[in-house]
Amino acid sequence: CSSDLYKMLFDQIFNSITFILFAAAAVSLATSDFISGGVIVFVIALNVVIGFAQEYKSEQTMDALRKMSAPTANVLRDGRATTVPAREIVVGDVLVLVDGDQVIADARLLEAVNLRVDEALLTGESVPASKQTLPIEDVAASLAERK
Repeated sequence: CSSDLYKMLFDQIFNSITFILFAAAAVSLATSDFISGGVIVFVIALNVVIGFAQEYKSEQTMDALRKMSAPTANVLRDGRATTVPAREIVVGDVLVLVDGDQVIADARLLEAVNLRVDEALLTGESVPASKQTLPIEDVAASLAERK
């Protein structure tokens, strides 16, 4: 984590604008214009501090968004309820769904009461589809035809 902070700081210090400002400060100081040179050095320092702070805050925000958008599922494994990342769902996991959950994997229903699923992204249907626990009679049926 600290190496990321050092990299952010390094990127703020060593960029083209900062090099141009360093060159301008060097010219000002070399020509004995200490006020201009001092102001330019102050601007460089201020630019580095503000840029670092903004980049750090944006990284924190992006990390929070990544955590929020990472799909998870409640599953029963070995008789215990647990929350796992969607990519870790395996055959044999029992998904536990509650109102508002996203179904993040193909699954067979073991038990359902008045279950309706919005399949608009998959089938184009504008009305949520009712789901039931009966076996699928036609396994070759398309997703839109399955209940």
